[in-house]
Amino acid sequence: MKTTIISMLLLVASTFVYSQELKGVVKSENGEPIIGGYVYTPDQEVHAHTDLAGAFYCKGVNPGDTLYISHIGYKTFQITIS
Repeated sequence: MKTTIISMLLLVASTFVYSQELKGVVKSENGEPIIGGYVYTPDQEVHAHTDLAGAFYCKGVNPGDTLYISHIGYKTFQITIS
């Protein structure tokens, strides 16, 4: 059975009035970093891959945007930016 990505730490910092930067770490339910995960918005205008520590960085996200996190072997996780 596929495991769900359940742990995600997000740090949001404002850069411009209408867009923001988003930094975060994607981890498995066991606390291990998800390497090579794909973080994206439904329209795929914003997208990033996680590094060896599970960290990612995106520009151009706004409160209310939905992010999807996916990786082979895991269920896709969805989160709304607040």
